[in-house]
Amino acid sequence: MQDYKIFYQEWDLNTLFSFTNMDWVGDSNEHKSTSSYMFKLGLRPIIWCSQKQSNVAFSFTKVEYCAITEGAKEATWL
Repeated sequence: MQDYKIFYQEWDLNTLFSFTNMDWVGDSNEHKSTSSYMFKLGLRPIIWCSQKQSNVAFSFTKVEYCAITEGAKEATWL
């Protein structure tokens, strides 16, 4: 494992991009939605996550709010 490395060019390290996405009621059995986010440093992804939301959302707006909140928490941690 010591031979594996990630190399970043200096010009890559100046911009952090974030993306969030969701689907509303993607799980037809439990009626739960899926949230996902990804962060890129320059052109390279550094963190990504996709997971089922813990609660059942009754509106599209709430699902989007939950997805953005998860992304914002991760951005705060970064």
